[in-house]
Amino acid sequence: MEIGFHAKYSKEEFELFILRFFISVLSGYLIYFLSHTWIECLKETHKITMTSFIKRFYESIELKLSFASVTMVILSIYLAWKCAQSYSVLWQAFAVFSFCMCLIMMAYIDMKTMLIPTACLYALILIGLPFLFQPFDHSLLQRLSGSAMAAGLMQGVNMVKRESFGLGDIKLMLISGFYLGYDRIMIAMFSAILSGGMSAVYVILRKKAASHSHIAFVPFLCFGIITAIFFGDELTLAYFNLFYS
Repeated sequence: MEIGFHAKYSKEEFELFILRFFISVLSGYLIYFLSHTWIECLKETHKITMTSFIKRFYESIELKLSFASVTMVILSIYLAWKCAQSYSVLWQAFAVFSFCMCLIMMAYIDMKTMLIPTACLYALILIGLPFLFQPFDHSLLQRLSGSAMAAGLMQGVNMVKRESFGLGDIKLMLISGFYLGYDRIMIAMFSAILSGGMSAVYVILRKKAASHSHIAFVPFLCFGIITAIFFGDELTLAYFNLFYS
């Protein structure tokens, strides 16, 4: 009887795992320092030049453990693992990972400043260009429908209650709706409204804010978009099984 140890993963797979882990940790810290630099620049002046931003970015780089930096690193590791698990093609996994990391950066900046930098929206457009081919292969009509449904719904809410959503929120969903399509963007909207509503109720009950106060909604929108990217198919299937089975 031959008894031997059989590794579950090959040496190449283990080395690839280490590489992904290393890249995801670096990405988490990079996003944290970019966000932190942007927030500090916004505190000083609303007009940010590329030179001042780069200078402030290099000045702020240091290995420090804060709640925000550790959280971003953990999120980065999780997203890298989900991308590798969900997409076997390297460029697809990289595109989705980069898109999600840009969303996390926008969420953190909005949470601290209640503003979405226009440069972040431009970056999101560029990073999302691979989505036009894969991994979310939708027709042009489905993409336009996604943008129109998401932005139209938010603008409709604004007509009922003014300034419910900011212009940056609408632009974010306009871009995401075009890349994700109408099916996933509706899941993103539902997830964002549900999580944002629960958070608002909690804050009001804790008497930390009045019922008419504004909260940073971009973090919930980004949460909804990431949820739709990775769990859109499962949530859609669960919905149909619940109501139509």
